[in-house]
Parts: sequence; C-alpha cells; structure tokens
Amino acid sequence: MTSYLILKQVWEFGIRISAGELSRIITDDKDLFHAEKDEVLRVGLAVSSYVHVDGTGARHKGKNGYCTHIGNELFAWFSSTESKSRINFLELLRADSAEYLVNDVAREYMLAQRLPKAKLKLFKKDRVWAKSQRHYTQLEKNLPKTWALFLGLPARQTL
Repeated sequence: MTSYLILKQVWEFGIRISAGELSRIITDDKDLFHAEKDEVLRVGLAVSSYVHVDGTGARHKGKNGYCTHIGNELFAWFSSTESKSRINFLELLRADSAEYLVNDVAREYMLAQRLPKAKLKLFKKDRVWAKSQRHYTQLEKNLPKTWALFLGLPARQTL
C-alpha cells in the first residue's frame, strides 16, 4: 500500500496528519524492526528442513525492483532489492552471514546434480571457506570471484 493511500485512509478516520509526518512515522527509527526481520530469516532457516522461495518484480519511481519471499509454514520473510539475479538470491539466503561452506558434502551434491566438472574444479577439494582467522583473507579475496566464475557471470558482476 502506498503512503498516499495510507494518508487518505487515516484522513477518512478523521485523523489530521501531514504527508511528511506520516512518512517519518513509517520510515524513521525502524532499526529494531529491521533487526527482528533479519533474525526471523536466520532462525527460520536454522529450524526448517525446507523453504519455499518466490520473487516478483515491480516498478517504483521509474526503476525495476524485486521482492523476494523465503519461508514455509513456520516463517515468512520478505526483502526488496534492485536485482533478481542468482547472486542476489544467494546473498539473501545467506541471511547476512559472512560465511561460505564448500566442503566434500557440498561438492558431492553438486556432482549429483550434474553440475559441470570443470566449474567444480574451481573449488579445491577438502576446502572449507568460513569466517575464521585462517580463511578470512581467502574468503574476502578469492571466493566472490570463484562464485562468479562458477555461476558463469562476467567478472564485473562479482559479489
């Protein structure tokens, strides 16, 4: 619902409020709500054995935008972004985590899904990338490029 429609509805209830004041109420000091929304995704992914994902596009102020839903019967999470790419989806699914995990289990899954073996060679065997002192530099410098190559993206579209 647009802020204009909300404003009209509020006025119909007899509440006199300016468009600027309504905008401030809707948008200012919402950090606590955003933190709670992010926690819903983290906890929902942790306790769920599966999730449904859906995305839809819409124009706002002349620009394309996208809304992604991740959830199941236990939780529902939504995010609006400017992209509907695979990279964007992976970023959303990571729930603001700085960790990546590509181990033997992940590699075997990729093989079972018949992903190209040439691309699988990009991930060294028995390598776990995670946010730790030992692997942090490799994560920061190499993994985004490796993911981009794996997904077949041009170098300029790295994470």
